[in-house]
Amino acid sequence: MAAVAGRTYPAVRFEIESERVADFARAIGADPSDGVPPTFAAVYSLGVTAPQLFGDDEAAVDFARLLHAEQEFQWWRQPRVGETVTSQARVASDTSRRGMRLIAFYAEASGDMNPIHLDEEFARSVGLPSLIAHGMLQMGIAATVAGEAAGGPHRLRRLAVRFAGMVVPGDTVTFSAEQVGEGKLEVKAFNQHGEAVLTKSVAEYGTHG
Repeated sequence: MAAVAGRTYPAVRFEIESERVADFARAIGADPSDGVPPTFAAVYSLGVTAPQLFGDDEAAVDFARLLHAEQEFQWWRQPRVGETVTSQARVASDTSRRGMRLIAFYAEASGDMNPIHLDEEFARSVGLPSLIAHGMLQMGIAATVAGEAAGGPHRLRRLAVRFAGMVVPGDTVTFSAEQVGEGKLEVKAFNQHGEAVLTKSVAEYGTHG
């Protein structure tokens, strides 16, 4: 296994298609008529570039031990249906700490096929109770709630979350977004047991327009 910090992958082009945007919006409880949801970036940017890292033999990413711990997006504006977005990714860091490998992967600009989300037998084989929901699903719903609190999803300029707990089929998760300063929201998500699903989560939005 070679450290791949600093590696840049080829740019990838992605067309924003109306049907795919509408399906994504409905999946996270957003209104398709509001346009491209902010976290559709998980599809047009992260989703098309992460497979380059996962398919890099030198990076040697182990899916059985892969944990999506944090995610952050920043936007100048949201893309529009019909536009083509070009994304390019690089590995910002590749370090080890306490026996864990930490990879920071940045894509500029959800195709998450990790089997722990799709294959129950595989999920149990790596010590999970069952299938677990995509972290990006939680982030997508959080973005919908934050967008409503901000006066519209088009106002969001930054959303950062830390995935604190697993969500399994049958769980009920409650999301909220509270004003904590001008143009800033604290985003929270708890399951039916009162356990945090997201922590250290914040949204920033434009106060004009």
